[in-house]
This record gives sequence, structure tokens and C-alpha cells, in this order.
Amino acid sequence: MVNEAVCVELCGQPKGVPISYTIPDATAVEKYTLMSVSGGAAIIKTADKALTENVVTGVKASADPQVFAGIASVEKVANDGSVKLGLYTKGIFDLTACPASGLSDIPIATGNLVVLSGANLIRAAKGGDMLSGAIVGKALEPIAASAVGQVAVGVYS
Repeated sequence: MVNEAVCVELCGQPKGVPISYTIPDATAVEKYTLMSVSGGAAIIKTADKALTENVVTGVKASADPQVFAGIASVEKVANDGSVKLGLYTKGIFDLTACPASGLSDIPIATGNLVVLSGANLIRAAKGGDMLSGAIVGKALEPIAASAVGQVAVGVYS
């Protein structure tokens, strides 16, 4: 997978405040992959989501928003017998912004909250994102489309 997060600093006690989630044994995950909740306490890798346009408002949105779970703390090999994976939920990470289009046409400014927007990608949060549980964290610097910037993961206001 590409665009994995780069750890700058783990925060909290214990460092990174890892939370253990259930993951299918057949799933392979690279370290520092952004993960989303798939239902219950299970997790999946973030993925590209199709955007649909509301014909009344013209607003593009995902019919199935990704709810951020955390960042993989270790690599998980497919079919290794492991069905648990620890995810970092607090820290400063370099994350990649998605290319400009649809919902991601607004540049990420310092202090903006960010959400998942595809496989290991983020975008600036919009109004409805605040209620969906999709917030990844707060941008610590401006991040242009397709660029990498620092995000305080686990900071929600």
C-alpha cells in the first residue's frame, strides 16, 4: 500500500495510546496504515470510496463514510493466525492529503480538522463529518492536495 503515515511523535501514556481491534486473519496490513471501523470492534484498511452527488444540493459525499479507528502500530501478515491488531490513536504523524476533486477541493489549513478520504489519504473535514465519527485529527500546518503534512491524530477540537 502507498501513502502510509510516518510517525513523528507518539503522545499519551502508554505512548500512542494503542487500542486493540479485531481483524480478519486473512488480512495483511503494513505498519502505519490508516484503519477504519468496519462494524463492531472489527477494523479494515481505508479504501477509496465512491462519491455520489446530491442532485438537489450538488454536494458530493460518500454514502458510506469511513470512521477512523487508528493507525496500525505493527505489520500484520495475512494468514499468520493473528486476529488482533493494535492501533495508535494519539500522536503526530505525517499524512497525505487526497488529490483535489469533489469533497477535497478545499485546501487543508493549519488548525483544520481532517477526515479519511481514501486509501491512506485525508481531506479537510466539513460540517457533516463532525457528527459521523470520521475525524482523524487536526492539521498542524497547511497541506496542499496530494501533499504530505503533519497532523495531530486524536485531537478533535
